[in-house]
Amino acid sequence: MTTEDLLYKGYFPKELPPSFFTELLALNYSAIANELAHNEISKQKAFENAANSIAGLTPTQINEEKVKLRQIFKNRLNYSECGQFSIPKPGIARNIIKIPNPLHQGKLADIISNNYSEIEKLFKKSNFSTTKPIIETETNQGKRSVKHDNYGVFVELCVVNSFKYSIQLKTDIAKFYPSIYTHSIPWVTFGGKDKFKKNKALHRSDPAKVTSIYGNDIDDRLMWCQNQQTIGIPIGPDTSFICAEIIACHIDELFEKRLKKKKIDFIGYRYYDDFSLYFNSELDAQIALTELKVILNEFELRINDDKTSINKTHNELESDWALAIKSYYFRPSEKDQKEDIWNFFSIAFKHSEKHPNESVLRLALNKFNFVRIEKHNWDFFESLVFRLGLSDTGALQKIAKLLISYKTLVNKPKLKSFCYEIIRRHVEKRHDYELTWALWLLNEFNIQPIKVIFEDVLQSKCS
Repeated sequence: MTTEDLLYKGYFPKELPPSFFTELLALNYSAIANELAHNEISKQKAFENAANSIAGLTPTQINEEKVKLRQIFKNRLNYSECGQFSIPKPGIARNIIKIPNPLHQGKLADIISNNYSEIEKLFKKSNFSTTKPIIETETNQGKRSVKHDNYGVFVELCVVNSFKYSIQLKTDIAKFYPSIYTHSIPWVTFGGKDKFKKNKALHRSDPAKVTSIYGNDIDDRLMWCQNQQTIGIPIGPDTSFICAEIIACHIDELFEKRLKKKKIDFIGYRYYDDFSLYFNSELDAQIALTELKVILNEFELRINDDKTSINKTHNELESDWALAIKSYYFRPSEKDQKEDIWNFFSIAFKHSEKHPNESVLRLALNKFNFVRIEKHNWDFFESLVFRLGLSDTGALQKIAKLLISYKTLVNKPKLKSFCYEIIRRHVEKRHDYELTWALWLLNEFNIQPIKVIFEDVLQSKCS
């Protein structure tokens, strides 16, 4: 793991179009940081001397203005606010992903890469996590600096190893990333909250006191990225994924120890902040839920009550909408395919209406990773895809990939109309994701937008 990897492949969120990249920053970050450090005083002087050009100020007022500018310069150098980028969730809710300042993100990447061998030891302490970060060795477009097992592995482990248990507890951590207390990271890296606080209470002259704790450095740098905030970490960068797993894996470890101490027989797995746990009785599941709540409270986190349930294990089978989409069969003939396309989209739209907060339409698009659309059926298929995109804009990234793979068949006037409609519906709402992907599609297919489109987007002041 290197700083260059974290900045090149793990800085910008995966939801951005490929026109946004950080390769040059990654290659030149060390030189930029060194140049800034060596010339900090001269750059500060140049910044504060701007006060000399302000007309009408007395010498005293100029000096006062220089003091203000000097403090502004130091503040900007020490910490910054993240850029924000709004993305759609299934239904009407949205997520705010964040892009930290390059200087402070680089400093965070430095401390994580320098201590990554120790961080990996923390991941190994969890017997639940299926999202432990694994260093990505491939460099193809779209690859991140770290990867993890996919959701299918999580599901398979649950099915294969839970067969003897009759009760399932499903839950997740509410607003995990936005709720993480950054000061809890040094607790974990030092071996626990109590151990950390005992060490902190020791006098600086005490030979037993440990003064160099890399978790403190991670904590500091996370705050530098967020204008000194201690609650929440930016959603988007791989550094945040790594920090979240540091905490989550420690929670896994504490939870397992406490249940073993109570002699509760169980098995369980975690995917990001989602837990799937299996027990022999509802009482054991209730005790486990209480213990998990207590542990999370120690980290100033909480359970998502709306997504918490205790059921018999046979009730955990695949949802009806997912089964309908995954099991749908497209016949091989060109004539039959058009009918199959119509029926498939009808099923997808029907289930999407019934389950508005599920990723029904996004899952439906995955089907076409394996189904080749015949040329004769493309126009029909394309119209349904555009209808889907207007219904669930969170599918735009998948739609863009699909259109690129059929680039010679795409109807440009229809695509132009689709992109204009996306922009029209979302420009006043300042929906960054929709506007970014619509503009990227127009550019990728060499479609020149009319002037008013540019004006509307610029006036929206989106990220």
